[in-house]
Amino acid sequence: MTINETYQEITSITQKIIENGLSIDEKWPNRSGTKISWQDQRDLSIALRNIPYSEKYNVLKNDRNFNFKMVDGALIQMMYEYNATGRNLISHRLAFFPSPTLERYDNAPEAYEEQYFGDSEFHDMIEKNVVAFPIRFDYNVDENMFTEIEHPYSHVTFGEYEYCRVPVNSPITPSIFINFILRNFYNYAFRTKGVFCEISESKFPNTITENESKVLHFNIV
Repeated sequence: MTINETYQEITSITQKIIENGLSIDEKWPNRSGTKISWQDQRDLSIALRNIPYSEKYNVLKNDRNFNFKMVDGALIQMMYEYNATGRNLISHRLAFFPSPTLERYDNAPEAYEEQYFGDSEFHDMIEKNVVAFPIRFDYNVDENMFTEIEHPYSHVTFGEYEYCRVPVNSPITPSIFINFILRNFYNYAFRTKGVFCEISESKFPNTITENESKVLHFNIV
């Protein structure tokens, strides 16, 4: 998958998320040289280290440092970097930051649902037992960062745990990522609206090692 294909795919996803009423704020993808992110993207990674999740979420939200702000307040980020030719992926960061204040929907769920999405479109997001936790899919080709199993080239992290790096068999395309998010966290919309962000045929080469494939991991066919 090339940088042009990636940029076009994120652009298409943005349009479809808006058309289906799942975003209340968004920024269109921006390509700057070999990098793809969103318009006016700022690198806040250092400033956001070792602070409470609620503070990190609020900084990202208030700074509008995201591709989408979903109807339930969740923030979605998609960042890719390629080599000079635009044909080889160097890194990606795909993140899902749910709102840390889901409990406010418990106070008036009917009003919330009616305001944003009708009868019960996001019932899952207002259950009292739901716990908000971030998910991040990372990839980096840098061999200096790689440690087999402990720090795979491609991996997924749950809840910002420092040593939670579940191997993924390859880098993740934008359409695979957004389908994962929609299917698992916006399932009512996914079922009722249909698969409006289809997974493209373009994929990235496998990067998982033989030893990593022997432990529990994510596999994209």
